Amino acid sequence: MSWNDVSGVSKFQIWTEPCASSTDGSEAWLFVNGRHQIKVTVGISLGLNYDGTELPSVDEVKNALTLVSNKDGGSIKYLVAGNAGSYCEVYEPNHSALQANLKANNFQYTFEYYFSSNTAKNPNIASEEISAKLTYTDKYGNVISNDMSANSDYYQKGYIKVHCLSQRTNKHKIVKNTSQPYYNVFDNSSWGHEDPFVDVYRMTIEDSYFNIQDFSLTPQSWRKTQKGITCLALDMYQSDGPKWQNTTQCFCPTLDYGLGEKWYSVDAYVYQWPDPKDGSYYGNFRIEGYTQKAHEIVFFCTTIDFDDRDSNHRVQRPTAHFITHDQFGNETTVDVAINYGEPCWHMVWPTLDGNVPPFGQ
Repeated sequence: MSWNDVSGVSKFQIWTEPCASSTDGSEAWLFVNGRHQIKVTVGISLGLNYDGTELPSVDEVKNALTLVSNKDGGSIKYLVAGNAGSYCEVYEPNHSALQANLKANNFQYTFEYYFSSNTAKNPNIASEEISAKLTYTDKYGNVISNDMSANSDYYQKGYIKVHCLSQRTNKHKIVKNTSQPYYNVFDNSSWGHEDPFVDVYRMTIEDSYFNIQDFSLTPQSWRKTQKGITCLALDMYQSDGPKWQNTTQCFCPTLDYGLGEKWYSVDAYVYQWPDPKDGSYYGNFRIEGYTQKAHEIVFFCTTIDFDDRDSNHRVQRPTAHFITHDQFGNETTVDVAINYGEPCWHMVWPTLDGNVPPFGQ
């Protein structure tokens, strides 16, 4: 089938997903980070000749459709077309929670396109206007061009204004939980133990409009993962008693179980040192009863005294380098330093600024 039965275009429209700042879907806001994408939809309906019976196929119409620059009808300059990725969230510039209704799909054909932008393609963070053009050959051999861009002769005009934004660096925060989780201690030795304790810390993006959508730990970051949940730091020293060896550690269960709402029942192993590679441990905490929220990274900090006095003070308190992406693909490297001191009752604790995190909810 070709375009022989088509009399012309009866409806032709271009739009993007609406938000509170653009309820008609005529504007979009795009972070220039190579990951964030906006969705652009084109709707088309065709009329038939009086004796026509068959419309072109979807592929024929798609092949006849081109997205162009609204300003000159040429190629789009600053945006990159691609398949839908992981960061297609609609950005609302006023951070409004109001949701606009999606445009009704009352066209014979609809086509969706996804666009991103990056600093190689768009070094000056320039905005772009996207329009559409439908070009086909009718049954008489005439080339018909329906170009909605600003300077064309076609009667109908339409475009999407894409406001390009510089990549955002998110400021993160760590807060200390107001309550402890439930835990038991299982001793793997005959030495005995005393004074176990668990604190919970959680890291989120400071501006609550932005969420941690995914994250990773850089390969350079120290971690120990032989048993139980991942340990990011340890401090072992002689406590004040005649025989006790204090071990305090910082664990990150979100590294093992991922983001998202979940109820934890996990094992945090208290390792023996100075040999951190053989998997030897004094015992373990069975930590239960903490519900991780959707977009937070959780840290469990533990302390315990074991009856195994050692004269050596052993420390493994590196800085953990987290790479986070928000729902718009903005990437931030977050340096979480593991500190130790009296304010945390002989415990290590995660910090972003050297201070003990405040209590949260």
